Amino acid sequence: MKKFVLIVLFLVSIFCEAVGLRPPQTGKFFENTQISISLPYPYPANESTTFQYQLLQNVEARIVLYDVLGNEVASYPLSAENNRLTIVTSGLKTGMYLYSLVLEGKNVATKKLLVSH
Repeated sequence: MKKFVLIVLFLVSIFCEAVGLRPPQTGKFFENTQISISLPYPYPANESTTFQYQLLQNVEARIVLYDVLGNEVASYPLSAENNRLTIVTSGLKTGMYLYSLVLEGKNVATKKLLVSH
């Protein structure tokens, strides 16, 4: 089911771009009372990409990276001691990936990540 949802989100995002529907770029990937996390930079990613974040409450949080088929590629925990997560993308193939923010075991937001070498 998770793979199906990720594939649907991917297809919807492609459709929205094709017809010119884009959300405003605020610099934030997600923000609520538990966490504030930026969009990755640089984008598209070449050798690496970085998220800046702040955990506002003691919460289990992680970024999960998927390929376009919904297969998990990697999972990165977010800790209260750090405020930055750098994902090394040099070992990934050029293409499109999806990344999800998971809070307390629940997927709360998903976006695409382009990797270009």
